[in-house]
Amino acid sequence: MRFLKSIFFCITISLTACQSYLYWPTKDMYVDTTQLPIAPADERIQLNQNENLHAWIFKTPAKKPKGVFVQFHGNAQNMTAHFMFLYWVLGEGYDLVTFDYRGYGQSSDFKPTPESTTEDALKILEFVAERYSNTKRIVVGQSIGSAILLSALIQAKAELQPDFIVLDSPFASYKKAARSVLKQRWFLYPLIPFSYMAFSDKFAPIDKLDKLGSQPKIVIHGTDDSVIRFELGKEVFDKIPEKKEFWSIEGGYHTAAFSQLYMRTYSKKLISAIEASAK
Repeated sequence: MRFLKSIFFCITISLTACQSYLYWPTKDMYVDTTQLPIAPADERIQLNQNENLHAWIFKTPAKKPKGVFVQFHGNAQNMTAHFMFLYWVLGEGYDLVTFDYRGYGQSSDFKPTPESTTEDALKILEFVAERYSNTKRIVVGQSIGSAILLSALIQAKAELQPDFIVLDSPFASYKKAARSVLKQRWFLYPLIPFSYMAFSDKFAPIDKLDKLGSQPKIVIHGTDDSVIRFELGKEVFDKIPEKKEFWSIEGGYHTAAFSQLYMRTYSKKLISAIEASAK
């Protein structure tokens, strides 16, 4: 409902300002880290003299990590609600890095935009490349986090490129994502043209997906995703270069793969794919 309200609001105000309504950050803390079996280490990553990103680094109990997962989370709440999608990787022998874009959680106050979130993602890629220079790096973008991650990877230097890319319920066009939400309700059809006016694809990766590298990529999308239509994930898959796989979750909802219902199946499948790619 928040997203729908934002569309109505955007029709009446400056079109440029609407970009910030793609994001619904909060400052709330959604978990007591002292109660977790493995608690995170806090990290402050300096963007410039006045701004920083707040990150969590979870260390696997294994003696030496097989690699590190880096999470680029979706649009609502903050990392303290999203990290659980990938917390399971610790038990598989991998570290986990998650972070908040500016405007989210304890990162610097800011009104997020496609441009600012891409800058934040690039900084995280740089941080992880330095911290885990001799370790396999797996990046995971979820929902709008996929669009952010893709934009950053297209711009990133060779040394910042990860070894493996996972895109969960992705899209690559902000205009099409807004249209996807409106098309879920027939009575909102008259607003569809306004979604194209209210949102810009200036910083979207849609026309540059062929510039991604040749590392293995997996795109995952539920066929019953009511937020970001299945077709938008398929469009991302069709436009990115090989090597790639598309995992369709029959009856799956938005970001279903690593939710409680599907986690057992897709966590094992993903680890198998990652470890097979190293052979």
